[in-house]
Amino acid sequence: VLLQWTTVSESNNYGFEIQRGQTEATLATIGFTEGHGTSANMHLYSFTDETAAANTTYCYRLRQIDFDGSFEYSNILRITTGERRTRLTEFALHQNYTNPFNTSTTIKYSLPDIGTPQALLRIDIYNILGETVRTLKNEPSCGGNFQVHWNGENNAGQLVNSGIYMISVAYGQYSQVRKLVFVK
Repeated sequence: VLLQWTTVSESNNYGFEIQRGQTEATLATIGFTEGHGTSANMHLYSFTDETAAANTTYCYRLRQIDFDGSFEYSNILRITTGERRTRLTEFALHQNYTNPFNTSTTIKYSLPDIGTPQALLRIDIYNILGETVRTLKNEPSCGGNFQVHWNGENNAGQLVNSGIYMISVAYGQYSQVRKLVFVK
């Protein structure tokens, strides 16, 4: 279970205890995330409960603790888990299908769970001169198996010339390049 929360600003924030229980009466601390003290900036926090059982309902709440020991509780959130998913550890850019192509091609890729809730994913098509022809993705993403389609158009919406192109997928510390052949 991935828990995420934000603060708009913080004052004297030591951190957050993450509490979980199957009922409100059984809530117990399962983790801690350090706060940012006093800050006028917005902060995103996350905590992954790796021990949550599949197909189980849990109650979660945060206990925000100040440096002076005072604290406040968040509202209780009830979550029912689904089937346990195997954590992806492999990064892969698969060869596009069809290749060569003339109308559209499908590119499949796998992103590992790298520990951060959302790392930046960038998928670009380059010509043989190394110039960016099309950016297909430039956004935060989480781990999983995905696919993207390219219709042979550049960033201006014009059909590219027949030829050899390279697709690059970059995600966190991972990157891989494959060759595509476009035929009009």
